[in-house]
Amino acid sequence: MSGTVGTNSGRVSGTIGAAAAGPTVSASDPAIDTNAAVGTQWANSASGEFFVCTDATTDENVWTNVGDGSGDISPWAYGGTAYGHTLAGGAYPYGNVHDRFSFTSDGDAADVGDTTGTRAYGCANKSTTHAYFSGGSTALTITSASDKVSFASGGDSVATGDTLTTTNRYQVESNDIDNQIGYLACGKGSGSATRIEKLAFASDTFSTSSASAYNDANGCAGNSSKTYGYIMGDKDSPYTLIQKYVFASESTGTEVGSLTIAMSGSVWNGTSSTEYGYCAGTSGAGPADDSIQKQSFSSDGDSTDVGNLLTAFGWAAGQSSTTYGYVSSGVYPTAHNVIQKYSFSSDGNSTDVGDVTVARYGPCGSEV
Repeated sequence: MSGTVGTNSGRVSGTIGAAAAGPTVSASDPAIDTNAAVGTQWANSASGEFFVCTDATTDENVWTNVGDGSGDISPWAYGGTAYGHTLAGGAYPYGNVHDRFSFTSDGDAADVGDTTGTRAYGCANKSTTHAYFSGGSTALTITSASDKVSFASGGDSVATGDTLTTTNRYQVESNDIDNQIGYLACGKGSGSATRIEKLAFASDTFSTSSASAYNDANGCAGNSSKTYGYIMGDKDSPYTLIQKYVFASESTGTEVGSLTIAMSGSVWNGTSSTEYGYCAGTSGAGPADDSIQKQSFSSDGDSTDVGNLLTAFGWAAGQSSTTYGYVSSGVYPTAHNVIQKYSFSSDGNSTDVGDVTVARYGPCGSEV
């Protein structure tokens, strides 16, 4: 109610204002484009879920679930918020070291466990709970082995119980996080060089997709948008192809643009922001290069040169936070242990932020 409280002996006086607005009540959840002020409340009358707007950015709002349920409403993001992981790799003979470094503070990596085997040039996928390490070379043999490590508990990796449908190395990974499927495209091994394999995270099983890549590629940069997997670079001259394949339907990939600077078959360290795919450095068939390039997910087209690594090198691991792309280890002309990062929000050169525990090349990168 509203009105004026009169003066009374022993009582205070004042005005009772209008009643505060209650939560919006709806049979559905809010969405990222449900625009509201910070602090706005939302009650789902069908599920009982209760949300509060904690970030009021037009069409990219964050609605935090503050009730007994789970699941916040927030814009899609590929990168991690806690740690980057560098898995195996090394100068021959290969190693099995699993390093982890912080995204929240710069510094050296820590050795947090071992992969199940000593190998390099494999493919790293990630679910919301695990990093997967599949294929690659062990000694001089190409393998179909696959193992995974828990982000929550860390430690040594364990075998997934299934293997790649073919022996393969130099594959290019992408991840459909929403639908919990990892993709492993092309590579160098048995079977078609344009094949795409799928890894179902819920069951840890591999299958061959009926889709195929637009063109053969290996050792290139893999990127992930919300709906597409991208491959930057290819194995044949002029080494500039950018292609993509759609996650939702199994159809042949398409060419979408060209790299501004040729990246031969040892780019490897692809990273992804919400808007762009990045590749950095190379030391393959052509001359070594230190360029950082990005390509738009929304418009496709050619890449642009946006900065430089500390030195020219390749065969490194790539990791994505929500704000930075990372490159760890790598080789040219010898293996090194440097961790570098470059900003997604502003173009520019990378900076040295720490070291992995062992200098190596051909590792895989993941993030959480």
